[in-house]
Amino acid sequence: MNNIAGLLSGVLLMLAVQSAPAGTPRDTLVMAHAIDDIITLDPAEIFEFSGAEYAGNTYDRLIGYDVNDVAKLFGVVAESWTLSADGKAYTFKIRPGIVFASGNPLTAEDAAFSLQRAILLNKSPAFILGQFGFGRAHHRVLHFVGRDPGMTVQQLLDILRITKQSLGRVLKELIDKGYVFQKEGESDRRQRLLYLTQAGEELRQRLMGPQVERIRRACIAGESSLEYSPPWG
Repeated sequence: MNNIAGLLSGVLLMLAVQSAPAGTPRDTLVMAHAIDDIITLDPAEIFEFSGAEYAGNTYDRLIGYDVNDVAKLFGVVAESWTLSADGKAYTFKIRPGIVFASGNPLTAEDAAFSLQRAILLNKSPAFILGQFGFGRAHHRVLHFVGRDPGMTVQQLLDILRITKQSLGRVLKELIDKGYVFQKEGESDRRQRLLYLTQAGEELRQRLMGPQVERIRRACIAGESSLEYSPPWG
């Protein structure tokens, strides 16, 4: 009987200890923050308050501003910058010695790609950078020309289903910026065959990277329950 009473008292004592609330040490500050608005951590897609706060504490920007006077700008990644005489082009000088977490050095091309990628993905922040000249139509042209090098302008029109004027504007911008070039057709010199330059193909591959990685992860996750043979296999 004494053994049973002792066992019960031990169980009750254990339950009491387990249910005792943990006190916060007096020298510890506890902060709580609602982050249920986060839908992505991709800096080219973030447009919510919590996500923006995360990005601001994770990524360096080209420039920063004084929180007490936002008209006062200062360089972060950019050491300095100049504006062209016509007011249409900024030239940023990247601060030397900046590296990624991998140890690779940061280049001017990386900074430019970050802006271009945000436009071509066409997510929420894209409208802010739309003034830089790249949009969804540019992304689609890069994709289809890269998928089928040597396609004609008419074939591209049939795929995109946009007007000649709209396609002409997009192609001109991509050609002027060195991403696409044209060649005369061998059998019909009136034809204009479209190809990506090396820079255009590199940009297309980098833009495809996130989508390819998502598909790869989805395929890996579904391997245990789904057998699938890709058409190119």
